[in-house]
Amino acid sequence: MSYSYPILHKVIDHYKNIDSSLEDFHLVSCQHFLEPQIEMYKGFIEIGIKPENITALGKIYSTNSEVLEELKGLGINAIQPEFSGQFFDEEHRKNCEEVLKSVKANDVVILDDGAEMISVFSESDKNTLFAVEQTSSGFRKLENTNYDFPVINVARSKTKLTQESPLIARLCFERIVEYAKENNIDNPSFVLIGLGPIGENIKEIFKENDFKVSGYDKEDYQSIVELINKEKPDIVVGATGGQIISKEEVEELNQDHHFHFISVSS
Repeated sequence: MSYSYPILHKVIDHYKNIDSSLEDFHLVSCQHFLEPQIEMYKGFIEIGIKPENITALGKIYSTNSEVLEELKGLGINAIQPEFSGQFFDEEHRKNCEEVLKSVKANDVVILDDGAEMISVFSESDKNTLFAVEQTSSGFRKLENTNYDFPVINVARSKTKLTQESPLIARLCFERIVEYAKENNIDNPSFVLIGLGPIGENIKEIFKENDFKVSGYDKEDYQSIVELINKEKPDIVVGATGGQIISKEEVEELNQDHHFHFISVSS
């Protein structure tokens, strides 16, 4: 099998050569069902995990239906419930609870994106061997909680920060510029909230391409309303991995100034 992702390829080649059986390994995962995930799940199967022992829950806002069907075609229990109209967090937790009910194995490993699956399984009588959380925002949710199984934080790993963050930042920049063109926003000015690895990279790319951009971390301002009303940007980009403005704060914004909100994350 030929992979277009060199780091993934290297990891799979490494574990293929380890003399241990993963036939009884049960993986419960929550992922964005996009093209890169196809290669990841194929890799899991290639290193010896039975596809019928893999459960994968998608996120309604990012699920590609073709990817969902391809994962099912691999024999994976890939699930994407219909959108019921609830707030996403409420609906996603309910979906994770349904996954918990459906998993018959007692010993499981969790691969999560956002930490909700980890939270749900931690409250059950399942024996979670360990969990992997892929996002910084998800790991922050877990920081002050004690679990009786280890949680691996890959979001802050050196490989992800140095290899993935610049790639994500470049893709985010391209999508933001496309969005501005589609909405006839000429030479837009930006306020960027969140100067972590992705946010800092996006800010530098904006500068390299001669866009007006101001970057802030949470400690750099007391009120996001005052910041936006003062800067008057065309586009506000949130790169914190969390909510940057509340419904009440939106109502406090200067109604004479129209701008666009865009959220980016890994």
